[in-house]
Amino acid sequence: MSGAPFRERQLAPDEVRRIVKRAMELAMVDSAEAEGSSAMTEAELARRLSELGVPAEIAARAMEAPLRAAEPAADGATRIVREVDIEGVVTTERHEDIADAISAAMKQPGRVSVVGNKLSWVPGGLLTEPAVTVHSKNGRTRILYVETLANRGQQTIGFATLALFAGLFAGALSSVPLIVIAKAMAIGPREGGPAVFAISALVALVAAIAIMVGLRRVTARRAETRSAFADEVIAHVATATRAAATSEPRLRIKAEAEPDAALEDGEVELEPRATSRSS
Repeated sequence: MSGAPFRERQLAPDEVRRIVKRAMELAMVDSAEAEGSSAMTEAELARRLSELGVPAEIAARAMEAPLRAAEPAADGATRIVREVDIEGVVTTERHEDIADAISAAMKQPGRVSVVGNKLSWVPGGLLTEPAVTVHSKNGRTRILYVETLANRGQQTIGFATLALFAGLFAGALSSVPLIVIAKAMAIGPREGGPAVFAISALVALVAAIAIMVGLRRVTARRAETRSAFADEVIAHVATATRAAATSEPRLRIKAEAEPDAALEDGEVELEPRATSRSS
């Protein structure tokens, strides 16, 4: 038998996340096991999540108060806003890498503009949102995701108009079989007309309400879906930005006998200062 030590199986990051997610689901279902767990501070939780490969920015967002799917703005629009602040500065030489990361997260090409240390990304074509900006200032980098879903006032008017026409159509359509039945039963328009009108109006009202509620639910579902997509984008861009950001320039002291060498990104060359020795 070989005396080689037993090697534990290595788990890929995706497998680690799957196991952690499944363990939390089981803990939430089994209340007895959940009650036996001990409390911990936010710092300890962040440290343990970091050991599992969760970036500090994502852990901080997870510990924040739950955000609504979409935030109603003062201008009447329903808007999704996500913001992450990262330590470090992204140099202009790395803006292309950040733009590629944003396009990959958005799953579409985009138009990029750079003004100083601020990079702005918008989808290609006529659309101007969702928009992502990456701005480095005072040793930190701010990532902002903004997407406007709809104007609440315009949305309500549009939904009401659509529900009204759909209700009228449903009411008119329902009156056809009622008229046929009234004629088959030899009921004249004067006797059966009010009943047919009342039933058709009721059908129209029910159809309009049902359509209005359905449109509201579809809109809410879209807001939830886009909110989850925004979280994925901001997490992906934050990871790429964190990898590209530099906290401070690295210094390389050039020796006299050392041949000239190309400086890496963020390096600053300093000439050696002559020193004298006393005999």
